[in-house]
Amino acid sequence: VQQVPALDPIALGILHHHERFDGRGYPSGLKGEEIPQEARIICVADAFSAMTSDRPYRGRMSADDACDELQRFAGAQFDPEIVGLFIDEVQRRPPNDEEQSGLAAALADPELQARRSGQEQILGQAPFALTDSLTLLYSHRYFHEALGAQTHRAAVQSTPFALIVVELDGLGDLNRRDSYAAGDAVIQRAARAVHRAAAHTGGVACRLSGKRLALILPHMDEAGGRTMATGMLADVGEVDVRLRPAVSAWRAGDLPQDVLDRAWAELGYLRVSSP
Repeated sequence: VQQVPALDPIALGILHHHERFDGRGYPSGLKGEEIPQEARIICVADAFSAMTSDRPYRGRMSADDACDELQRFAGAQFDPEIVGLFIDEVQRRPPNDEEQSGLAAALADPELQARRSGQEQILGQAPFALTDSLTLLYSHRYFHEALGAQTHRAAVQSTPFALIVVELDGLGDLNRRDSYAAGDAVIQRAARAVHRAAAHTGGVACRLSGKRLALILPHMDEAGGRTMATGMLADVGEVDVRLRPAVSAWRAGDLPQDVLDRAWAELGYLRVSSP
């Protein structure tokens, strides 16, 4: 979304529109007014649209029934103030069947369906890949989205998060010596350990590059991150490459790149100033 200049101002709202007002949503577990206002608005509008649209497994709700559902979950899933304003607007200008059927017909357009399914490029860009096909971890691009979201949450809540980057040193030599299949097998084995660590901690596991994996650990300091990295490498076990971990943690005032740069520095790729 940030690649489209007209949509950049609402990118953060789109990223966080699955947060819940009670703090039980994702990707960052934001709560109440910690959630960007745009995201709280999109959450209500998206839910209303879903409830009042036909689905293969159910018919659409009436606008009144959908408003009742929004009211029922106000304060838990939705911002109650935004729900109230939204319901007032729906009651003042109720959507008619023609508007709703027109939207459904537009969304059913074959060209749009092909684009949404990834059969075509949109706006000249390749379809956004959420996951890496080899490891099934989140992709490089999603990593940067998640890192930005965690940095925002940390700044709002004044609680840290840790970042672990694991480099598979010698992967190129293994590929040349034994085949790319051997290298892929090592990457997948390491990725499974990173995924297990993410599942255990509520973290976000990503493939950062060809030979690097990353794990974002919410609500964890650097010491906790180092303990997690040690356990994660032990979980991988003996492999034909050297696993080099780097750990950094968010500090007050950090931008996302600051957290990543300290990990790069620990791996020997950057010089960063001491705190």
